[in-house]
Amino acid sequence: MLGACSAISVPVTSNFPSIPESLNKDCGPLQIIGKPEVKLSELVTTVTINYEKYHECSAKLEAWREWYNEQKRIFNNIK
Repeated sequence: MLGACSAISVPVTSNFPSIPESLNKDCGPLQIIGKPEVKLSELVTTVTINYEKYHECSAKLEAWREWYNEQKRIFNNIK
């Protein structure tokens, strides 16, 4: 009786998980200067903050997407 049970096979498939929405968001808005006249020091500070924020976020997103796509490729090649 026990031998008959082992002859039945059920295929098991698994899918690579999709990217969670919280990790697939854009970097968000940059700082703006909301007044018509601004000191040069304020302008330079805002530009510097935005430049840093954009490049840091862009690097993190690119690294994350590259890692995810590589893991997905490996997972799909194992099947």
